[in-house]
Amino acid sequence: RGDGESPVGTVREPVSGLDLDWACTRAGDAPPAVPTPPEAGVECDGVFQVVHRSIRPGELLRVDITPSGEGWAVGQGGVRLVRFDEASYEVVANVPPAGGDVYLSDISAPTSSDAFVAGSQKSRRWQPVVLRWNGDEWTRMNTPRIQDGFLKGIVALAPDDVWAVGFRQHRLRSSGLVLHFDGTNWARVDVPSSGRTQALMAVGASSAANVWAIGQRGRDGDRAVVLHYNGSHWSEVHLPERISNRPARLTAGEVVARNDVWIGGTGGGSSRSYLPALALH
Repeated sequence: RGDGESPVGTVREPVSGLDLDWACTRAGDAPPAVPTPPEAGVECDGVFQVVHRSIRPGELLRVDITPSGEGWAVGQGGVRLVRFDEASYEVVANVPPAGGDVYLSDISAPTSSDAFVAGSQKSRRWQPVVLRWNGDEWTRMNTPRIQDGFLKGIVALAPDDVWAVGFRQHRLRSSGLVLHFDGTNWARVDVPSSGRTQALMAVGASSAANVWAIGQRGRDGDRAVVLHYNGSHWSEVHLPERISNRPARLTAGEVVARNDVWIGGTGGGSSRSYLPALALH
């Protein structure tokens, strides 16, 4: 977590999970039950501080901050949901649904009393899962039953305008999956699909008429796809040829305005084995 003022420390090589924790808190502060890596490859200047760590296996995947400054982080494994503010954090233990494998992928919190989490749960088959925080407790929402469906991203513009994206697996193929909540019900929405495979991995929006979804498409699922919703329908967005015709993976984005959208991932290289860092704007 950074203070938004001082320059951020230099990262010499990619580091993930607890490695970053070790690097910024020094090895002596790491939990004794976890082995310490000899070299984490990160320099810290005091800008960031660790607000949560656990020796239980798992990872936190997404973070969202409410307008009032309250934060939520979601993920999978031993710690699935963390709530924090300026002074403290807490691991939320009683998170539905109980039983089976649960994978929480993304969270969106438009207010301090409203938060939505997208994910998937496996009992016999995988099913999409959406959880809602009403300011007092978490509940599981009623969503369309879609076998082998996975939700990867969610954005809540308001408590009655929420989009969730992901994919449905069909043996060796997948199709893009988009759900919308109107304040009463969740419904599946048709989106354009080009190629044999499509998987949507993230969604963002700046208004009800400016919603963006990103992911992969193509026969082997190794080409980038960007979809846009203008308030009435979804359409596929044209990408530069050197990106659309080469292997690429789009994984994250930030929608500032209709004509100001940032997308990150890897791709544009000469082969599947060479996927350099990629930023689109």
